[in-house]
Amino acid sequence: MKIEIGNKAFEIEKPSGYKLLKAVGEGKDPADITRDLILLTVKEPKLSKKDVEEMDPETFFTLGAKINELISDDLKN
Repeated sequence: MKIEIGNKAFEIEKPSGYKLLKAVGEGKDPADITRDLILLTVKEPKLSKKDVEEMDPETFFTLGAKINELISDDLKN
């Protein structure tokens, strides 16, 4: 799935159940969960932990929201 935010394009892919559960593990800080979900699902461009942690707020929150839409049905179970 391709997501465009401003002039940036991201290719995201739905993760496996195991990887998803590891990313949203119990007791994790919400910012860390969002960062880890971005790292897990964004396939292009390749992002580092530092890239995500220094991402502008619009991109970080919009990308996080789109990823949550992608995985929301899986987390309901």
